[in-house]
Amino acid sequence: MKKLFLIAMCLLTWTAQAGGNKHQVTVVVKNIKANTGEIRAGLYVSESSFLKQGVYVSQKVTGNDELTLVFDPVEAGVYAVSIYHDENANGELDTWVFGIPAEPYGFSNDAKGSYGPPSFADAQFEVATDQNITITLH
Repeated sequence: MKKLFLIAMCLLTWTAQAGGNKHQVTVVVKNIKANTGEIRAGLYVSESSFLKQGVYVSQKVTGNDELTLVFDPVEAGVYAVSIYHDENANGELDTWVFGIPAEPYGFSNDAKGSYGPPSFADAQFEVATDQNITITLH
């Protein structure tokens, strides 16, 4: 009976360690100019989901020119982050003519696209441990 108990405990410990592929992604957002609204961020897992379907977090602007957002838990893998400053708190990225953003925005790796958003490949980063990334709003 003791052997069975020890085997069960070893299996539970191994299962807990094997499930330990959860990490935290901390995003420091810099260059916040306005003291209103929220910073909204999306975490994406692939090119096909990029800017369409992801995990989202938001936080009210506190009056500092820098703010920290956290995605937790995040499984090991490759991801990209997009951020925008919803200055008027209407829940969407306001745009000018031709879809040009009217509110500050940014991407992981400070990736920039030409005539549109950057590709997932330009913004991607790997999560194998807890990650700290910085994004500057433009």
